[in-house]
Amino acid sequence: MLPGKEIFSFAFDKTKRLNPLPQVFPVLSAIYPTSSQEHIEVPENYGGSFPLYLKKVDIQLAGNEEGLFGIDPESGILYVSRPLDREKQAFYTLQVWHTPTAQLVFNPVTITIAVKDENDNMPVLTEDMFSGILSKGTKQGTSFMRVSAIDLDDPSTSNADLRYKILTQTPSQPLENMFQVDSRTGAISLSAEGSSLLDSSQVSNYKLVVQVKDLGNQSLGYRALANVEIAVVENTWITPNPVLLHEHLNVTYPKKISKVSQGSRFFKFMLLN
Repeated sequence: MLPGKEIFSFAFDKTKRLNPLPQVFPVLSAIYPTSSQEHIEVPENYGGSFPLYLKKVDIQLAGNEEGLFGIDPESGILYVSRPLDREKQAFYTLQVWHTPTAQLVFNPVTITIAVKDENDNMPVLTEDMFSGILSKGTKQGTSFMRVSAIDLDDPSTSNADLRYKILTQTPSQPLENMFQVDSRTGAISLSAEGSSLLDSSQVSNYKLVVQVKDLGNQSLGYRALANVEIAVVENTWITPNPVLLHEHLNVTYPKKISKVSQGSRFFKFMLLN
């Protein structure tokens, strides 16, 4: 086989029923002997009629252990026999070849069939309830908690592009927009007004409903609603226990003697005399 590589790819609109014979792509003999690989896309959950014809090739086919694909003996067209699920298997690799005569056998052509993703999975929240603690004096934009979700669709497409949005805040005092959420990461922080008005003596607990939607900024898409509880306290500093340290310790230094922490992971610590 002569050197060289040529990649073919195509996709199907699952909303249209295909007429098998006119939907014929370059015949196998046309890519012999200069091609050894070919790429084909098949939409997952295809709703049209079967068999769905994919490509005209000769009779020999390998790598089809599950019997998903076949070759029509009359036309030589490669077809798929039932719907495919990308979340189960995203790619299939087949090898096809033909023997024009008993003496002449071409090397096999590798065909990669990619299952084209469709938006058939909803965002799934990572927690039933998201909880956070917030102290007075927290600055605007300082994230103190996150809402998160996963989507099993293809992460390289908008089908798995999740966006976050606060829908409701309870109570709405002293301001209905005390909080903001990063639309891409789900990080929750105080708004500019919320930072100045936050007062645990007035409101000690807030509840938010945050929407998680796929398809990015498009108006359509699957949605999930996250419940968020936020406790407001005067100070989230956790006081460490007293430290008893013996003199002349024969140990490797530096030696850990205690741990100080704050209710948020976004604070830095320093030692003052």
